[in-house]
Amino acid sequence: MVALVLDPRYKLGNLEFVLKRRFENPQDATKKKNEVKELLMKLYEEYAIPPPPTQCTSVNGDTSSTSSITITSFSKKGGGKHLWEMEEGWIKESQASNTVILEHEVDRYLTDPIEKMVPNFDILKWWKLNGVNYSSLSLIAKDVLAIPVSTVASESCFSTSGRVINSFRASLTPKIVEALICSQNWLRSDDISVIQYEPTIQEMEFYESIESGLLKMAVAEEEFCSAPSIVDSGSNSKHLYWKVTNPTLSPSHLQDLPGFTRSVYKRDHALITPESHVFSPLPEWTMTLGAYLITPAMGSHFVMYLAKMQENSLSGLPPYDAERFIFVVQGAVTLTNVSGVSHKLTVDSYAYLPPNVDHSLKCDGSATLVVFERRHASLENQPTEQIVGSTDQQPLLETPGEVFQLRKLIPTSIPYDFNIHIMDFQPGEYLNVKEVHYNQHGLLLLEGQGIYRLGDSWYPVQAGDAIWMAPFVPQWYAALGKSRSRYLLYKDVNRNPL
Repeated sequence: MVALVLDPRYKLGNLEFVLKRRFENPQDATKKKNEVKELLMKLYEEYAIPPPPTQCTSVNGDTSSTSSITITSFSKKGGGKHLWEMEEGWIKESQASNTVILEHEVDRYLTDPIEKMVPNFDILKWWKLNGVNYSSLSLIAKDVLAIPVSTVASESCFSTSGRVINSFRASLTPKIVEALICSQNWLRSDDISVIQYEPTIQEMEFYESIESGLLKMAVAEEEFCSAPSIVDSGSNSKHLYWKVTNPTLSPSHLQDLPGFTRSVYKRDHALITPESHVFSPLPEWTMTLGAYLITPAMGSHFVMYLAKMQENSLSGLPPYDAERFIFVVQGAVTLTNVSGVSHKLTVDSYAYLPPNVDHSLKCDGSATLVVFERRHASLENQPTEQIVGSTDQQPLLETPGEVFQLRKLIPTSIPYDFNIHIMDFQPGEYLNVKEVHYNQHGLLLLEGQGIYRLGDSWYPVQAGDAIWMAPFVPQWYAALGKSRSRYLLYKDVNRNPL
């Protein structure tokens, strides 16, 4: 508020103007205004410059040469006693007046006319030019106006989540922010949700190697952590998508905090994390529990859910006119179509089932499936067909301008109104394009970890996290950690948005 008062275009009058609209009681506004003025007066007392010596009578009664000559000239004229006394009285009065003005430089500044509103007004230049008139206040202005302004979200005082950096609350460029986020995650442990306070010797050696590598990359180029994978993802003895079915539910330092979740739901996006998954019996399925992660209640035109099949479990059929896509992340199931043809689907295998086609999924042990369903936007004489395959059978596709690896699991031909992508990122790789387009997306992170931008928010994500993205929500991803990052992505295609 002091900075506002020190702006010659506003001063105390503008502050009072604002406060009267802020407080319902005018007395509160006046009280606050007086507090600000009192603070400015105290600052003035700290900064006050002693007055320069005058050429009139000084405090100790001595006289300067000018006043001596003047008084002597009056004395020599004879009969000038009255004039001499008048001159002496004026000197004393002017001295007293000067003292008052000096002590109330603040009042003089506040009562002087305010400056007009002009484009590109330079407040520091104004104080430099007017420092002669307000010597002490100019020193205060120089210090106060040099303080940079920063803000913090009010809700962060009550939040257990990490700080979110955005363009409104940081002067860092997006590229620097990305580099800092990447570096922080690389220097931590394997899992973004676990903070290790006492790293082992091997870990310390690894961190040191990462630090030296980051320094070399910083000198070499201004890119965001574009480093190859340091740990071979194939060294893990667990099944391929083990983290999807065995996720870290919450950071260790927050496990005992009731109500904690990383899940977020907003108008144009949602992050659904494993600690908030709710499993219940799936309608029409036997011996199967399901957790719906994306539904039309969010604003989507499709559903995405996890199906946990137990021994001797059997699937049900989707609603009428609904097409279905299944992807196996754990265990194995047997798909049988209306013709009696069966396919065994293991981890990383998938199947597309056209609408209104009888089929069944049977599980002899246990299995976890990712299932997408939606009302098929059919076209005349353009039927879809059953598709069965596995990720490793699909070729890598060209991605101009991008570094990630892309596979498409459904044909791109016109009968199909959605596709499923498998996207792979090595640590430090990221999307070059900040996507904003008409497509809806549903995503399940299968491996690794990273940072996902959704709208104006940045979220740390890891295997097991699901994301819904509405049309035109800004989106961007960067892979972090020490191993490959892979996600399964639903995307509607081949249809006019109208």
